[in-house]
Amino acid sequence: MAEFDFDKLIPRMGNRSAFRQVFADVGFVHSWRAVRAPLYYENEDPWYAEAADYAAAVFRYSFEAPVARLISEHELAVRALAVGEANYEKNRAVFNGFLEGIQVQPEGPAGDRMLQSMWDFLALAAAHQIDVDTGRKRSFFFPFC
Repeated sequence: MAEFDFDKLIPRMGNRSAFRQVFADVGFVHSWRAVRAPLYYENEDPWYAEAADYAAAVFRYSFEAPVARLISEHELAVRALAVGEANYEKNRAVFNGFLEGIQVQPEGPAGDRMLQSMWDFLALAAAHQIDVDTGRKRSFFFPFC
């Protein structure tokens, strides 16, 4: 996938279908991580509930006006994306292996969409200042799922 483009995020999050798709994809990844435990802690009792609660909080706070908040908190989102990109590079092989393990080709359209949704989720969480440190602890890369 190409480098994250913040300017493309704004119109994408203005589309309610695209916005909802982010959370469908996040839920999909969470559910498979709870089963496969690619980082070895996801099948521990509190992980899935905490990850689901975190995603629900991001959705709840983002739902009304995701674009306005992304614009007003642009710097927070861009800083989080920079940290996320660095951490993603360190964990790319694990993430790609996880996707392959659930029959999603990392370089294919489904893999691209999963990764795009993770980036979008990160930007939304950061822009809404939703306990990013907790998200980081639950992630392949900061604070993806």
